[in-house]
Amino acid sequence: MGKTHVLSGVAAGIATLGYTPATGPSEQTAWVAAVGLCALLPDLDHPQSMLGRIVLPISWLVSLASGGHRGGTHSLLGVLVFTLIAQAGTVAAHLPAWVPLAVALGCAVHIAGDCLTHHGNVSDLGTGGENDPDAEMDLDDEPDPDDLDDDGEGFGDSYDSL
Repeated sequence: MGKTHVLSGVAAGIATLGYTPATGPSEQTAWVAAVGLCALLPDLDHPQSMLGRIVLPISWLVSLASGGHRGGTHSLLGVLVFTLIAQAGTVAAHLPAWVPLAVALGCAVHIAGDCLTHHGNVSDLGTGGENDPDAEMDLDDEPDPDDLDDDGEGFGDSYDSL
C-alpha cells in the first residue's frame, strides 16, 4: 500500500508543478519527491505501515494519540497538524518555504486514495477510524460483486494490507 501512496503523491507532485513555488529543475524534483514521500505520513498511525516500520516507537505513539489507523491522521485535522509541524521544521531548519505545502498535498492525496478503497472510511475532523466502534465499516467476508475487477479480485484488495 505504501508504494501506491508514494506513486499517487508523485503523480500529484508532477501535476502541480506549474502551480508550486518550487523553481528550477532541482527544486521541482525535490517538490515531486517531497509530495510523494509525504503521502506516507497519514499511515504513521499504523505500526505495520511502510513508514510505521521505519519509526516504530513514534508510530505506536501516533497510533495511540490519533485513535488508531484511519483515525486522526486521516482527517482534515491530521493534515493541519502535519502541515503545522512541517511549518515549524521549515522555519527551524531553513528549508524551502514550499515544504509545508508539499506535506499538506501529500497527506491530502493519501486520504483521497484511501477514500477510494473498500474499507475507505476516513474521519473528517479526527474522529472515527478503524478502531472506533461507531465507525461505519463493511465487515462481511464476501466482497461486493460491484467491487471486483476483471480477474475476480476486489478493487480494494491491494489497499487492505499496508
